[in-house]
Amino acid sequence: MQQHRYQKHIDSLTAQKIASSVWRSVEKYLFDNGKCIHFRKYDEFESMEGKKNTSGMRFKDGRLHWRGQVIQPQIRTDYDRKALKSRVKYCRIHRKPVSAKYHYYLQLVLEGRPPVKHMVAHGTAGLDIGTSTAAVVTEDSCQLTVLGSDTKDRSAQIRRIQRAMDRSRRATNPDNYLPDGAVRRGARKWIRTKHYEKLQFRKRPLERRHADAINASHHRLANEIASKADTVYVEKMSFRGLTRKSKSATKKADGRFRSRKRFGKSIGNHAPAVFLNILGNRLASGGGQLIK
Repeated sequence: MQQHRYQKHIDSLTAQKIASSVWRSVEKYLFDNGKCIHFRKYDEFESMEGKKNTSGMRFKDGRLHWRGQVIQPQIRTDYDRKALKSRVKYCRIHRKPVSAKYHYYLQLVLEGRPPVKHMVAHGTAGLDIGTSTAAVVTEDSCQLTVLGSDTKDRSAQIRRIQRAMDRSRRATNPDNYLPDGAVRRGARKWIRTKHYEKLQFRKRPLERRHADAINASHHRLANEIASKADTVYVEKMSFRGLTRKSKSATKKADGRFRSRKRFGKSIGNHAPAVFLNILGNRLASGGGQLIK
């Protein structure tokens, strides 16, 4: 029904893919361990994708064809040219905030294995992963690395913008706060000024750069480990559980309550679960495996 409303801008296959993602959220809430359904805000819809490369959004002859438009993407590296020799299964358009505007990227889901950039060595290694560090032991070396230690720290800039956003939000929504400064419980209507939206848009590129830098650092470390071993053993860990606050409230010797916070900030800044996923894919692409 909604597809007919926007059929001038979105084809039927793209609408079906959006509907499938909505249904997965509802299905998880009804039949799995989902606690509630989160709706995407107007400015948080960042990507759209098709279902196949024969109709709707499709990549053909080095160009993107969609809704009567033919767009020429930039193919910059030899790795991209090698990867494009594989069959394209479907396309995705993703936008990212860069400086004061959005940049749009074309992502292609390809069939088969990706081209090999770095060879995988034969051997066995043990990995001890923490909330912010990774210790790797091979047959002839031992290395302790802080995850993302070679990236630029942008947390101070992000905190300053967050404080400015909080001041703006409190000034325009005084009825949503209690006298002690805490947010009132229950349904609330929030007013966002243009100044607040500008601050929010300034914060997004900083968070994107931090995430991209952490991702690049994880790939470098994964390539370094794969150059020494193709089989890596690691202990199973629930990083989602480590981010949650402690349920029990304990007191210190002076009678004050201890903080119930755990490792949420450290895990958010160093992304150890993302590193394990990157390492597993890196080893699998070269015929190795990550054993948990």
